[in-house]
Amino acid sequence: MKHSRSGRRSIAVVFTASFLLLGAGAIAHANTINFKLTDSGSAVQVVFSYDGLDIAYGTVNVGQMKPGGDFTQYGVVQTKADGKNCTVPGGATNAGVEDTLVGENDVFRFQPGGDRLYSHATASTACTDLSSGTPPFPFVANTSLVIDGGTGKYAGASGTITQSITGVILSLPGGVSGAGPGFGAFLSGQASGNGTLTTP
Repeated sequence: MKHSRSGRRSIAVVFTASFLLLGAGAIAHANTINFKLTDSGSAVQVVFSYDGLDIAYGTVNVGQMKPGGDFTQYGVVQTKADGKNCTVPGGATNAGVEDTLVGENDVFRFQPGGDRLYSHATASTACTDLSSGTPPFPFVANTSLVIDGGTGKYAGASGTITQSITGVILSLPGGVSGAGPGFGAFLSGQASGNGTLTTP
């Protein structure tokens, strides 16, 4: 199975929602809250595809929402190159490759009760700088998400979140050109964001 370069470097994903987290965990009795969150974790490509043209990343992140609590996020994220160049903060002008969203879904499990919150991304743009030729390759991303309900105190929940992500591609077996013996990518990153959560 052939995997495109864009799939290997797509990272918006990654934490792309990861950080979603909608503070959900924090307010059991309030109808609407505003929150801030931080998150960090890793992602690797998995056998999953939204469009059948490339493969997505599976993400695992842990974080905290304020006000709120601790959570673990599990997600799948897929992006693709849009043909544009971009600049990673601190990097050479237009040395990066831009990716945009194909699809993303996430599950956030809050502690200690285990209630879950579901979400999907509506927009995501990432910039990855592969110009050094060898990892680690820095990337940044911005993602917008929508809350799709959940379980327990988050059943019927709605809201939105925006997040900013920074990280690095630690391993790229196929190489920048995609001509190497392997394929896929392994990433690490962190995110911060804010949003609004409404419960019935």
